[in-house]
Amino acid sequence: MFKCFRHLIRKYALNLDAVDPQMKNNRELAELLEVYENSWSLGRDQILDSCHRHQLIKFADYMQDLSKRFPTFKEQLEGCDAEIFLSIPSLIVLRAISNSKDSHHFSSLANRFSSDLNLDDLKTEFNLL
Repeated sequence: MFKCFRHLIRKYALNLDAVDPQMKNNRELAELLEVYENSWSLGRDQILDSCHRHQLIKFADYMQDLSKRFPTFKEQLEGCDAEIFLSIPSLIVLRAISNSKDSHHFSSLANRFSSDLNLDDLKTEFNLL
């Protein structure tokens, strides 16, 4: 999305007259700006809230650590393989129910996937294994 936005801005930089003063007449630009604004709104909520930001930093650190230890995981992550989007929520839940010192950061992230997720029950079952 950001690449499309940059491409369009570069196109308009070459010929500013191509931009109609009435935004409604610039369908491509208007649609792209709407997507960009929506994306930024979601990102803003995550970045400006210090608790959410700290959780995301912990999550990024965890993904980076896993990438260093497991080359296949790194390839999936870098390639945005569909499988990785199924694996990541599972990894977050597993980290949330682990006894690690930062598991509480992952608990909040895990609860974003499902509001009725009971991590205490999962942790009990996990410890029985």
